[in-house]
Amino acid sequence: MNQETSLISFLDDIITYGDLAARIDEVSELNRLLYLNDGKSFTARIADKISPGLFKIISSLEQAKQLPTTTSELEDFFLSLRSYLGKVPHVTLTLAFDPPESLVRLIADWFGKNLAAKTVLEIRVREEIIAGMIIEYNGKYKDYSKMGQLGEALRQVLSTNI
Repeated sequence: MNQETSLISFLDDIITYGDLAARIDEVSELNRLLYLNDGKSFTARIADKISPGLFKIISSLEQAKQLPTTTSELEDFFLSLRSYLGKVPHVTLTLAFDPPESLVRLIADWFGKNLAAKTVLEIRVREEIIAGMIIEYNGKYKDYSKMGQLGEALRQVLSTNI
């Protein structure tokens, strides 16, 4: 397993932009815990200080001998990880309602299958769009909302009557 594969494994359970922000915060905490010298191994020091998902990833990397062993190497690894996580592309979806987690997972799965890279979802709720969604990704903006359709119909009516 190379470093790129190791870094990708930290995204396995990340779906939303909020999940990603929380993971970045946890990695910052890991960096802080590197220098806590209480005589325990690194994994013992972090076991109850980070999420079970992150602990599982770190433990599996350690067992596979893919996790650096010295404090300075670990610090470099976590700095690289923070940088990598900070560059993960995201899709912004604007919906008229706060979607249940099952729908968010379904949408994330669809984007995962249809985009070449791992992306995270940033969900915004704006009731005034009525229905449908607005999608923003990689500098592109697509409005599939009822508000957008009504606005376009109104522009057409006004442009033909002027």
